[in-house]
Amino acid sequence: MVNVTIFGQGNMGKAIGENFMDAGNDVEYITTSSSKTTLGDLIVLAVPYSAVDEIIEQYGKELEGKTVVDITNPVNFETFDDLVVPSDSSAAEVISKKLPESDVIKGFNTTFAAT
Repeated sequence: MVNVTIFGQGNMGKAIGENFMDAGNDVEYITTSSSKTTLGDLIVLAVPYSAVDEIIEQYGKELEGKTVVDITNPVNFETFDDLVVPSDSSAAEVISKKLPESDVIKGFNTTFAAT
């Protein structure tokens, strides 16, 4: 059993959380209205990319040594045609540089919540 913390409780966060729970894991959701809490061993960033810096600022120390799954899409949501990360990079690469003591992996960014 794994203790999973999911930042975000939108469609993707809920769908991923339900799958983890169905597999017998403990899942905790953190939203903008949540109090700061102890994090699980596996972290899922199911939030808009623009929210990641605030999460890192608030939980950076607690994220050390954790596996962080980045499902964000670093798109300019005003135009839907620009990336907000360098063109030779990715959201996961940018996040991993900000969390050097964490294992950051990319996943689910081309998966819809209903699948």
